[in-house]
Amino acid sequence: MIDRFVITYRLATRLRDEAAAFAQALALSQTMGLARSRVPSGFVEDVVLGRVESLTSSDDNSIEARISYSPEATSDELSGLIHLLIGTATLRKGVRVTDLDLGPLERLYPGPRFGIAGLRRLVSAPVGQMIAVPLGPQGMSAEQFADVAFALASAGPDLVIEQPTVSNQPIAPFFERVEKVQAAVNRANAASGRRTIYCPTVPGPYDQAVANATYAAEVGVGAVQVRPGLIGLDVARAVIQSTDVDLPVISDPSGLSQYGPRIGTGLSDPVLYAHLPRLLGADVSIVPGAGSPGGLSKRDFKAVADACLTPKYGQPLVPAPRVPFSNETAGGLLEQFGEDALLMFDGSVYRYSDGLEGAIALTRTLSGGG
Repeated sequence: MIDRFVITYRLATRLRDEAAAFAQALALSQTMGLARSRVPSGFVEDVVLGRVESLTSSDDNSIEARISYSPEATSDELSGLIHLLIGTATLRKGVRVTDLDLGPLERLYPGPRFGIAGLRRLVSAPVGQMIAVPLGPQGMSAEQFADVAFALASAGPDLVIEQPTVSNQPIAPFFERVEKVQAAVNRANAASGRRTIYCPTVPGPYDQAVANATYAAEVGVGAVQVRPGLIGLDVARAVIQSTDVDLPVISDPSGLSQYGPRIGTGLSDPVLYAHLPRLLGADVSIVPGAGSPGGLSKRDFKAVADACLTPKYGQPLVPAPRVPFSNETAGGLLEQFGEDALLMFDGSVYRYSDGLEGAIALTRTLSGGG
C-alpha cells in the first residue's frame, strides 16, 4: 500500500448516507475534476483519486470525513498541497477543513526552525509568557521610527514588532528604516542590559521579498515578520526557508481570512492559524485574541494553541494572541493564553496608566516571567 496523507472535513449533516455521498464527491472533485465514470482505471483510479477512509459522527450534528490523498497529487509542491487542502472543498456550503495529517509529506514540511525553545533563547526568557509590542504607525519617517523603537525597547519587551501596515512606504523606505531602528534597539539594549529584539515586516514584491529579509538579517534584526495572505504562501515560505535569513519568522494573519471564513466553511481556526503557518515553517503565528477585531473566543483560541504546541510532527509553534491591555485583562492573560504564548499587545498598551514599562512589569509578574 502506498502511504497517503489525510485531510479531515466536517460535513454539516447528521445523515450518514448523505455524508457518504458528499465525501465521495469531495474526493472526486479535489483530485479529478470530472465525472466518476470518466476516471481512468489503473494508477489514476487506484492511487491518484481521493479515497474516503472513514466517516465519524460528531457531537455538533455533523459528520467528519477523513479523505486520503496520494503524494503524487501534490507534485511535491506547496501549491499542490494547498489545492487539495482548500481546492473546491472550501467553496462548498457545509464543508470545513478541520485537520491535516501529512504522513509521507512530513519530509517536505519540517516545521519551525526555532520554535518556542529557540525564541526563548534569543530573548533570554526561559519561563513565563513572552511579550511583544507594536511599532508604528505608518506615515512616520525612518528617524521617527527609530526614536519610537528606542523608547519601546527601553521599556523591556521581548520583541518590538512592526505593525503589518508598515511595509516600504516612501517616507520610511525599508532598508533605511530597518538600519536605523535596529541601531536604536541596540542602543536601548546596551543601556538596559536586556535583550529586546526588533522584528520588521518583510515587504514584497514577490521577487524581492527574500532579498529584503536577507538585508534585515545582515543588519542584525532578531526576527522578521511575513504576511502570507498578502505576499503569497510560496513567497512567504521562500523567505522562511532561506538559509541567508536564518531567523525566527512570525506569521501575521492579514489576508488569511480568504481561507477561513468564520461561517462554518473554509479552514477551521486550528488549520488556519496552526497547520498553515507550520507548513510554511513559521516559528510564531499571530492569532486574533479576545477583544481584538475578529478575535477568537477562549475555547477557540485553546484549540489553536493546542494545535500549535502539540504538533504531530516537528517542534512546537509559538501561538501569539493579539490582545488589548488593561488592569482588567492583565490578570487573566496567563490563564487564558498559557505560559508558552507570545502576548502581542495592541496599541491599547500605550494608554496604560503606569506606562508601557509598568504594563510589561505587571504582565511578567502575573505570568511567572523574570
